[in-house]
Amino acid sequence: MEERQLIDRYLNCSYTAERKLLLQNIKDKKQSLPISLTADLMKLKLTADEHIGILKNTSGKHKLALEDYLSSQLSSWDQNVAATALWEWALRTDCILGHRALPLSLSPLTPQRIRYTLLDLSWFLGGVRLVQELSKMEGLDDMSPAFHALLSFRALQFQVESPKLLARAKVAIEESSQNPHSSDRYLCYFLSYILRFDAAWASQYKPQHSYSGIWTQFLHSLSTPSKPSFDREALKKIFGKSSKKIDEALLMALWPSVWERQAIDSEDLLAVLTALSQQKLPLVSQQSWEFFAGILPSVMHTTLAQCSEPKTFCTGLNLLAPFLDHSQQSSLIDQIKAMVLKSTEPTEILTQLSPRFSALLNN
Repeated sequence: MEERQLIDRYLNCSYTAERKLLLQNIKDKKQSLPISLTADLMKLKLTADEHIGILKNTSGKHKLALEDYLSSQLSSWDQNVAATALWEWALRTDCILGHRALPLSLSPLTPQRIRYTLLDLSWFLGGVRLVQELSKMEGLDDMSPAFHALLSFRALQFQVESPKLLARAKVAIEESSQNPHSSDRYLCYFLSYILRFDAAWASQYKPQHSYSGIWTQFLHSLSTPSKPSFDREALKKIFGKSSKKIDEALLMALWPSVWERQAIDSEDLLAVLTALSQQKLPLVSQQSWEFFAGILPSVMHTTLAQCSEPKTFCTGLNLLAPFLDHSQQSSLIDQIKAMVLKSTEPTEILTQLSPRFSALLNN
């Protein structure tokens, strides 16, 4: 009753500022607007802030219906409203329709702001395919440094090697050398991408200016041979049979940087996924998918393909599938179908699987 009264007050209010307060009140009381009402309200000539408030207050009870509405209306909204809608889509639904993000990201009519948001949310929407396509898009050089930096980071995380992006990163590093006190906050993303896909260039690059700038010294340090930072043997001991309790703090300390995670092998990955499925790694759980970003997709696929324990498999699939291409995902979906058919408790497996993957079992 109270919910209906609040919504009626909002609908009958003539003042923008008061309506925004009423929307906040609806949110604070954990109430929501039906999707059908949102669809009507979004057609009205309201401010972008009010449209954003409406979207944030829209009911997520029927997740697929919300996802369908948001993903089908993005191109008709102001870019600030559309960016908010993308976040609502990614974080409040199961992303079963995530494939719709790809054509949106490639459309010449899509503003850079929306492409940037899609890239930011690529683990939820579009996965590795979206990162691959944006890495070779026409007009990449015309995008902003912020877009180039995020694309470099996501391409590093999803292990997408792009000659075009690598060239752009090198140009950014070379241009920074002209200013010893460069404050460009994006340089670390460009350099990390180069360290993964052309480390020799980084170690041989000789800046033209003196040691008065920190970036010069940072680059110079890369040319100095050093012991590899990834200690596989120490990592294996954490999960060894003699280890009664997993030292998660040590695991976090030993885990390689994102540009070095191609060194992680199937044994390492399986050990982490197994412990994660057993809820023994709360800190890693908080890191979510980004803890695994940078591991070779082939290693991810092999690890899951060789995994026969359903709970570990589901944990891995939920986290790693967005890093894999369509054929790799399809083979794993076939594998989970076989697990379900063989299991005496198939419901236990299905409840552990993310809805965006369990929906594929009907295909």
